[in-house]
Amino acid sequence: MHPRFARGRGTHHGDSRRGGFYRWVRAGFGDFWGFLAGWWNWSASVLRRRVRRVIHGLLTNYLSFYFTIPGWMHYAIAIAVIAVIGYINVRGIQMVGTVASILEISILAPIVVLCAIAPRSGSTIRLHR
Repeated sequence: MHPRFARGRGTHHGDSRRGGFYRWVRAGFGDFWGFLAGWWNWSASVLRRRVRRVIHGLLTNYLSFYFTIPGWMHYAIAIAVIAVIGYINVRGIQMVGTVASILEISILAPIVVLCAIAPRSGSTIRLHR
């Protein structure tokens, strides 16, 4: 079982060592894999922080295309998005799962609708010459 998967499933409670999954991986697979698990986790957290900043910047830039947003409002929107995401995370895994499912359905719904409408539109794509 992958150590990150085990951590997510809550199976880590059987091991009382402090240090998180780095310690569990190190104990189970040795120093090399423990180092890699810690390195990958650290690298991913650094990248996630950078990606969040980019996403918030893109969101506010996208909104500013349609609405006039003063400079200070740009930061207020970014802080509000961070606060909402933080609140959802603090509420727990059930709320995170519910919100993630709602967001995924809202992303997939237009695609399903367009796929259903496409055959009725009468346009065809010729795949052969």
